[in-house]
Amino acid sequence: MHLFNRPVLHVASVVFVVFLIYSNTLNSPFQLDDTGSIVDNAAIRDLHNFIDTSRLEDVAIDELLRPLLKTRYIGYLSFALNYAFHGLDVRGYHLINILIHITNALLLYGMLQLIFLTPRFVGIQGALVSADSRSFVAVFTTFLFAVHPIQTQAVTYIVQRFASLATLFYLLSLVTYIRFRLESANKAAGSFRSSVFYVISLVSTILAMKTKEFALLIPVMIALFEFVFFDGRIKKRVLQLLPYVLTMSIIPLSLINMPASTVSGADGVISGPDYLLTQFRVIMTYLRLLIFPVNQNLDYDYPIYRSVFASNVLFSLLFLFLLLVLAIWLFWNSRRKEGKAGWRFLLVSFGLFWFFLTALPESGFMPIKDVIFEHRMYLPSIGLFLAGTVTIELIITRWLEKSVHTRKVAVSLMVLAVVVLSVMAYARNTIWEDSVRLSEDIVKKSPNKARPYYNLGLAYSGQGRIDEAIAAYTTVIRLDPAFSTDVYNNLGIAFMARGRVDDAIRVYTMAVNINPRDGDIHYNLAGAYMTQGRIDEAIAEYQASAQRTPDDARIHFYLGVAYANKGLYGQAINEYAMVLRLHPEDVVTRNNIGNAYIRQGRLEEALNELQTALRIKPDFAEAHYNLGNTYSSLGRREEANNEYREALRLRPDFIEARRKIAEK
Repeated sequence: MHLFNRPVLHVASVVFVVFLIYSNTLNSPFQLDDTGSIVDNAAIRDLHNFIDTSRLEDVAIDELLRPLLKTRYIGYLSFALNYAFHGLDVRGYHLINILIHITNALLLYGMLQLIFLTPRFVGIQGALVSADSRSFVAVFTTFLFAVHPIQTQAVTYIVQRFASLATLFYLLSLVTYIRFRLESANKAAGSFRSSVFYVISLVSTILAMKTKEFALLIPVMIALFEFVFFDGRIKKRVLQLLPYVLTMSIIPLSLINMPASTVSGADGVISGPDYLLTQFRVIMTYLRLLIFPVNQNLDYDYPIYRSVFASNVLFSLLFLFLLLVLAIWLFWNSRRKEGKAGWRFLLVSFGLFWFFLTALPESGFMPIKDVIFEHRMYLPSIGLFLAGTVTIELIITRWLEKSVHTRKVAVSLMVLAVVVLSVMAYARNTIWEDSVRLSEDIVKKSPNKARPYYNLGLAYSGQGRIDEAIAAYTTVIRLDPAFSTDVYNNLGIAFMARGRVDDAIRVYTMAVNINPRDGDIHYNLAGAYMTQGRIDEAIAEYQASAQRTPDDARIHFYLGVAYANKGLYGQAINEYAMVLRLHPEDVVTRNNIGNAYIRQGRLEEALNELQTALRIKPDFAEAHYNLGNTYSSLGRREEANNEYREALRLRPDFIEARRKIAEK
């Protein structure tokens, strides 16, 4: 087993296997929430927004996203760095996620190796744990964490970098705290190296808390490490922990101004007690997935439990209570037993405590919008993998007296388990290679939930599969008519793409009745009216849209077009002027306003606008044509002909320009 105990081999194997498992994700597209948080997030397109955070208040983004840019500052900063280096090339985002996961696995491996060097494991008798046992526990706990399919959501789903990156800082804080304590024991208190590790640990704690909220309890975890694995004078140890305790104010202070819709249950229907009752059952689902990872789902259709006497809740509560009692019993007995059984009891109990403590922030009293997501097990899974691996190690020890080959058999079986889990993770990652495939997988597993069909409709629309998108959006409305006005809006767009204008007007009107404050719906309804030549109704809807989003240039442009179609050139000019105030380089608007000036006989003003448009875009055929009309109206026939010829040269199929030349 000498080769098995070489750390270099362990590290190289982890790196190789993880890259292999996630090699098929590098070209997977942005999915679902990636769009809002990355693709359409204007804040990450300029690093200066994160240097001077006051600029974030002025960036045009979804208002629900704005507070998250500060509470999860480090996570969004990492996306901004991705964008600075390679824009929206999805491969760079996936590569960083994979590297973060590898780093987490290596930090876990280092943490486990360091635990065996703490006073609890090293006494006057020397190391309590053999090299073979240390390697078995560290290697297979690390591999189970690195390759388990449940981790794919935290790694492959780009936006869930929040979970993996916060875990990185979480683990780094623990590793450097252990190093600080070990250095303090070996050298004079206050030595430079120990101080450096302490500062790194404290800073990592803060960074984790500014990445994702589950990091709130890092100080409690560090205290657990301190009192389980180390010893010393209580007063000194408490003083060392005090700065960590103070960091626990960071997240509550960050959440003070957070909109309730981002932290509470969907539509506010999940109370804290109901959320907790549901979480008892959710945790059982997590445990099942960790032991038997099949039927994974990105968007579970999970029932809300409202009574502790519901059979599923009562059974789950009893099981989790017994598991917690087991952890306490093992910890208590680890102090009473010497040698092999004692340290194994300690690590199994510690693993169980880890699971409960790290799951608590997202599976406690504070309701979160969605009751279950697999990426929430990214950090807690470490505890169960540790407990499971040590339990197997304990069984091996009991059998060693019967067979000298038991450890080799156990290692072989664990390697087989790692291989099977790796294949399952690789297969799970194939689901993420295509947006439609991912959404169809979710719909198959959550057939009665509206949101998966909505996302499937978006995926179909993105691939130009309009009829299938219409079917998906229609299913959303059937399942949940109040789901969101977005589904009506997107269904209307799909109907327009199929030329079904009456159907589009019908669903847009339904959306307006549900949410009359949505400017986009008024805008799209106006466009549908324009298609049918219902100009007065279109003008009314464009006006309603402009009232809600007065700085949207496209609304003013098309409102100007509608006014021009009615012969209301004065109003059209006013709308075009508003567009030009927002976008002075818009040559199409300058061409339109020039044409409106011609219709009003304001030829000098038309001349100025059209000439300006052509200075910006000299190859703009329509502007040359309208400039020719202006010259013609001014009696400047030669200049008019020159402009018509230039328009025809730029667009050989420009029939009106050819006719004007023929008339001369």
